[in-house]
Amino acid sequence: MSGGLVSIVVAVYNGAPFLAEALDSALGQDYAPLEVVVVDDGSTDATPDVIARYPEVVALRQSNAGPGAARNTGIAAASGELIAFVDADDVLPTGKVSIQARYLRDHPDVAVVLGRQETRMEGGVDEPHWLERPTWLPKTIPWDGREEIPPMTMVARREAFDRIGSFDTRFRFGDDLDWLLRAHEAGVGLAMVDEVVLTRRVHGDNLTADQAALTREMLMCLRARIERARAGR
Repeated sequence: MSGGLVSIVVAVYNGAPFLAEALDSALGQDYAPLEVVVVDDGSTDATPDVIARYPEVVALRQSNAGPGAARNTGIAAASGELIAFVDADDVLPTGKVSIQARYLRDHPDVAVVLGRQETRMEGGVDEPHWLERPTWLPKTIPWDGREEIPPMTMVARREAFDRIGSFDTRFRFGDDLDWLLRAHEAGVGLAMVDEVVLTRRVHGDNLTADQAALTREMLMCLRARIERARAGR
C-alpha cells in the first residue's frame, strides 16, 4: 500500500538482544513511503552497534530519560503525517502500517487507531497479569476487554499529538496509557481494528516485569485522570 509518509518511532534502552528483529519488522512493512526513527535512550550495552547496522534509519541518541521522553524525541524528529510505534523488544506484522493507515484514510473523523496484539512468551516466562484490562478504564475506549488495552499498537495522526501534547515523562511504564486517556478525554476520535498489529515479546526483563512499580504507575494514571476530571468541572 502507498499513501502519505508514516514514521515508526522506536525507543530503545539496552535493547541489543531484540532490537534487530524490531527494526527488521519496521523496515519490512508492506507500505510506502515509510521512515523509521530510532531513539537510543542512553543505552550502555551494544544497542549503538545494532543501530549502526541500519544506515537507512534516522538514528538519535540522548541521555537516559525514560521511554516517554525517548518517544517524544522520536516524534519531534519524525517527518510523517502518521506516527506509529514499536518497542525495541516487540515485533510488527508486515501489514501493520497498511491496515491502520488505510483505516485512517477511510475514516477521517478518527485520529488514533489501535489494534489487537499477540504475546510471545519466551524462556518459560509465566504470562503476566497485566495482560488483563484494568477495570477502571473508560468503557468508551474502543477495546472489547479480551486482553490488556494496548496503547503501543496505535497509529496516530500527527495533529493528535499537536492537540493532546507529548507523552508525560513522569511515567516510566504508563506514559502510553496516560496519553490515550488524555486523548479520550479531549474527544479525539479513537477506533480499533480487529487485526493483530503487534507481537509483544514477554521475556522476563520487560520494564513491566517490575510489578510493584507497574501498579504504582497505573494508580498514578488513575489519579491523574481523576484530577483532570475535577479540574474540568
